[in-house]
Amino acid sequence: MAKKRKKKAVKKKVVRSKPKKAAVLCRTCKLSPRAFGLACGILWGLMILLVGLAATFWSYGTAFANLFATLYPGYALGVQGSIIGGLWGLVDGFICGVLIAWLYNRFV
Repeated sequence: MAKKRKKKAVKKKVVRSKPKKAAVLCRTCKLSPRAFGLACGILWGLMILLVGLAATFWSYGTAFANLFATLYPGYALGVQGSIIGGLWGLVDGFICGVLIAWLYNRFV
């Protein structure tokens, strides 16, 4: 009979990962002021346009539309006035979005 060979125990290397650090805000996680401004401007302009159209056709949000008529020159109840108000809202929302993104980037 042949002698049985004993297998050598193979030691496996244990790879230990580094301990995870606490969650830290990424210093490079900044907003693009132009992109954020465009997003805010488009949303605000659409909202002004839709409120103006809703007030014109269904008398919904008339007080809200009249409030913005005091802020935006040319904005009035009607299709043409709603489009003018939507353009003013686009500009206003863009400026506010850029300022918000700029302030956010200063604090991060």
